[in-house]
Parts: sequence; C-alpha cells; structure tokens
Amino acid sequence: MPILVIVLLRALHVLTASIWVGVAVFNAYYLIPSIITSGPAGGQVMRVLAQQRRLPVFMNIVSGLVLLSGLGLYDWASSHFSLSWILSRPGLAFTGGALLAFAASGVAVSVTLPTVNQLGRMSAAMADAGGTPNPVQLAEIGALQQRLLLAAQISAVFVATAALLMGVARYL
Repeated sequence: MPILVIVLLRALHVLTASIWVGVAVFNAYYLIPSIITSGPAGGQVMRVLAQQRRLPVFMNIVSGLVLLSGLGLYDWASSHFSLSWILSRPGLAFTGGALLAFAASGVAVSVTLPTVNQLGRMSAAMADAGGTPNPVQLAEIGALQQRLLLAAQISAVFVATAALLMGVARYL
C-alpha cells in the first residue's frame, strides 16, 4: 500500500476516533445525565439533537469511518492478518482496541439507536397529545433514559480504552 494512502488512512482514523471518543465521553458523563436531570426540557434538547441536528447519523458516519480506516491500517500493519503479528504484544494491543471499538459500535446499533428512536417516538406522541406525560409514560421514559445512559457509559469506556490501547500499542 502506498505510504500516502497509509498517511491519509491514519489521519482519518486519528481524527474520527478523537471525535468518537470525545463525543462518547461527553454524552455519557455530561450531556445525558444533564438531559435526564432537566426533565421535559431535557427531552426537547434530546429531540433537537437526534431529529434536527441528526447526532446519531453523524456518529454512525464517524464510527463507520473509524472502523473502516482502522481495518485498512490493521490489514497493512499485520501484513494481511499475519497470525505472528496479531499474537505479538503490539498486535494484541491493536486487536484488543479494535475489538473494543467494534463492541462499542455494536452497543450503539443494538441499544443506543433503538432507545433514542423509542424516546423520540414517545416524545412526539406526548407532544401531539398535549405534552403532559402520565405516570406510566414517565416511568417508561425514565427506564429508557437509564438504558440510554448505561449504553452510553459502556460505549464511552470501550472507545476510550480502545484509544488508549492503540495509542500505546507500538511501545509494548
């Protein structure tokens, strides 16, 4: 693979991974807890982020670019998935980081997105019905928010750990 392609893949990977880690940590430990604490006003912010600003779509693109560029770099660094490189200390660190990044993406696809979509549908239905949720709806919203928070925290730990592993892998 030409060195220019490697440099461009690495630049894309580092930039998009930085965005992914930053947004994941911010969401998990600042934004989502603040939205939950803010009650109905927080729901409005979440709706704007998800439906108007399209944050989930943006983050799917970012994480997809991280995973694809990382796969290209992994293929190149491992000489097309050489088992001896994969089992080396740097190879194990890069492999562990890659697996954590794919796991974070799996959490996003299987838990985060469906939960955000469900909260959006509930919020829209409540707005159409006058905006005041009944106790059952409040309980369901609370449960969904807690699921979203837990998924966000798990994903944040996964991507931050992946970044740390990949940042030190060459030095192991």
